[in-house]
Amino acid sequence: MRRSITVAGASGGLLMLGVLLTGCISGTSYAVLDREAEAADALPGAVETELLEPETARFVGEDDGASLWLVRGVEASTICLVAYRSDDAWVSGCSGEGGGLAVRGEVGSWEVAPDGAPAPAGTRKLFDNIFIPER
Repeated sequence: MRRSITVAGASGGLLMLGVLLTGCISGTSYAVLDREAEAADALPGAVETELLEPETARFVGEDDGASLWLVRGVEASTICLVAYRSDDAWVSGCSGEGGGLAVRGEVGSWEVAPDGAPAPAGTRKLFDNIFIPER
């Protein structure tokens, strides 16, 4: 099943269609988005990009068969996570850069935090900016 879920904002806690948005952290950055693009950074063609700036996508790694990208959203100051397992099994979520972002679905569960931010409660670091639930 293909799903694309987007929530923009940077304060409070909100659970909406599998995307959890949490509090603000000031002075945020995502260094991975500042590096030069490589061939692996291209998003799969099946991923809907109308809410994403695809040229900013940066591949960050794989987790349990799902490929993960951080991407800037078309809304000012938004950060997005795309998790892709296949053309029929992918999810994306966006949040204000300072807010926490959690994407949960049949593809998997991940949380995103800015550079230097502590790991979200109940998670462990998988990659820079990407955290998974403690198991």
